[in-house]
Amino acid sequence: MPKILMIAADFPPCLSAGVQRTYHFAENLLKNDWLPLILTAHPRIYKNLDNKIVVSGAIEKNVRRAFSADASVHFAIKGKYFGFLENPDKMASWYYHGWRVGMSMVKEHQPDVIWSTFPISTAHRIALKLKKKTGIKWVADFRDPLHSHCDDNYKSITDKAKRIDRETVELADVLVFATGKMSELYQSAYPHIDKGKFHVIENGYDEKIFEGLTRTVQPDKKFTLLYSGGLYPHGRDPIPLFKTISRLVCENKLNEGEFLLKFRGSGDGVAYQEVLKELNIKDFVRFYLTNETLLIVCYYAITTNNFGADMQVQVSYSSLMPANFQPCSTEIDKFAHSGASETT
Repeated sequence: MPKILMIAADFPPCLSAGVQRTYHFAENLLKNDWLPLILTAHPRIYKNLDNKIVVSGAIEKNVRRAFSADASVHFAIKGKYFGFLENPDKMASWYYHGWRVGMSMVKEHQPDVIWSTFPISTAHRIALKLKKKTGIKWVADFRDPLHSHCDDNYKSITDKAKRIDRETVELADVLVFATGKMSELYQSAYPHIDKGKFHVIENGYDEKIFEGLTRTVQPDKKFTLLYSGGLYPHGRDPIPLFKTISRLVCENKLNEGEFLLKFRGSGDGVAYQEVLKELNIKDFVRFYLTNETLLIVCYYAITTNNFGADMQVQVSYSSLMPANFQPCSTEIDKFAHSGASETT
């Protein structure tokens, strides 16, 4: 049976949307006669736990957890800590024990393939170290791009993170992306890399997870638009969408009782409150923090019709222009002109 060493910071019992890709990849690889070997982090770094996820026994017995700590939590004194402790990311400490545990697993199991997944740069950094030491074929999975590829003004990305990103693209044998647009973005950023290395494996779901479940949240009578993900001014700017909603409200084509825009995992929305107030649409927009009960809904979103949403907003990354909400504005225009009783 071929073996694959999978390096991922988030793995059960971690409760996060990012767990699902790694977990289901591993389970389905096992079903297809591959033996997954999991190198992950200590559960202390997980803000929320989900003990309902059942990992197959054959995988569970090959899970290894290396020392790791969240710099902003475990290395902080009165809320303050040295910036280098989260370079290239808050999981930087995972690297030092992680690659050594990885080498131990390589010696014990002789895996045929190494697989690592973003958005934690340290996961790719560990895989990079193992690749250089062993020469084993390496698949680098990019669930999300490095922010600097989407936003030139994003200042939080360090030179170390950029170097890891570049070396990963150059040295990995296969590059996997969650969307075609993301693959195009990286091909544009690294035009010298053979395009044959770029592959797309989209996110999906297992229908068996939802068998026997019933709706626990009654559908909202409002037409609800849901966006899940981060926001930043030069990459994912919701202002054009807010302006469209404001215009439609002024034209009496949208009423408060008919429409609601929900943001999930986009922060507390404080930065946008003044804009929403100026546009007079505060009652049409609602932000939810992922550390509230919505985090659980995030995992089971599809069982409740995507948190009661009639439509989800999906922002694709483009190699030609920053991601934006303009296409979504067009869809709201269509809804407003078609009548509030219809859904898309």
